[in-house]
Amino acid sequence: MRDPRQSQFNEISENIKKKTELIDGGEIKSINNQENVFTASNVNLGWLQDRIMELIKKKEIKDKDDIKDFIGSSVQRWKKIYVHKHNKILKNGHYYKIEFSTKDDFGYYHYEFSTY
Repeated sequence: MRDPRQSQFNEISENIKKKTELIDGGEIKSINNQENVFTASNVNLGWLQDRIMELIKKKEIKDKDDIKDFIGSSVQRWKKIYVHKHNKILKNGHYYKIEFSTKDDFGYYHYEFSTY
């Protein structure tokens, strides 16, 4: 889904992609990750929380870096991702506090949630 609030970013990334293809026929996939991810201004925190907790239970997410990678692949235009692991261990695993910021043409957004 193309986010109209990302028009400046979309234009820049499309120009980079065209220039790269002209130079060496290369392909850039990660610069404009617009498909199947949450837009910067409309992140579904409940879905992210549920999915992260599910992946922790399945042992597919093992540490803070795995959580950062998952957030990074699920959200457009993230700027910073912080994952704080608390010493408290629950029956489902560790307790994490997750914070991240995103940006689009209209501003910055800050999101925060916890796993339990």
